[in-house]
Amino acid sequence: MNFKIFFLVVLIILSISCSFINKDDGYNTGYYIFSILRVGDDKIKVIVDSTISIKDSLNSTNNFVFDAIVKIDGESLSLESLDVDSFGYKYFYSIDKTVIPEKRYEIEVKVKDKVFTSKSLTPKNIKFLSFSDSSVLKIDSSLVLLWNSSGIGFYMLQINQKNEYGSFYFFQSGVQNDTFFQLSTLSYLFPDSGTYDFYIISYDSSYFNYLTDQKYSSFDDGFGLFGSVSVGSLKEIKLIK
Repeated sequence: MNFKIFFLVVLIILSISCSFINKDDGYNTGYYIFSILRVGDDKIKVIVDSTISIKDSLNSTNNFVFDAIVKIDGESLSLESLDVDSFGYKYFYSIDKTVIPEKRYEIEVKVKDKVFTSKSLTPKNIKFLSFSDSSVLKIDSSLVLLWNSSGIGFYMLQINQKNEYGSFYFFQSGVQNDTFFQLSTLSYLFPDSGTYDFYIISYDSSYFNYLTDQKYSSFDDGFGLFGSVSVGSLKEIKLIK
């Protein structure tokens, strides 16, 4: 699976999983806001959805909030649509704005008489310190992936396997507090040889809390996530035993 597609799938799964609300067998109207800032991206996107009951269908035109006023650091976002419905979300608010590392961003969303705010401090730029793109590496006890600290302390290592048809999800593991991974511990998973892409993902504290606490929301009055990530990569790595 292409990394960008995987990232979008995660985003949509998370958004769908929190779009329902049911209190005391009655339905409350609320709003769900979702945005992940990725360091280095040149566009920020925000989904604003109304919470729906289990009797409603997941239809973006029914539940998407078209009259929200969305701002990032005081700058207004505009409504944008995709030509093809992507995993249930065809509409979003966006602004052309490069996401900078170690910067505090603030979001404000106004819907009718409600105002939702949150902040995110983006992680440092993260990158692998060992090896470079297109390296040929032997899987043994000395094969260790190293990366720089992002200042958060939790990382996700993802490995994609490549072939003539593209790049596909192969393995993923969380790494707590450490900035290295002993790849030889996975030697049983790898064939005699193959080509792989490696990604190391660092989360801000809000995104980390969102992933680890089902009740967490970035917004005091509302549901959802305003968080950020930094992603480093090693491409076209050939591994041999």
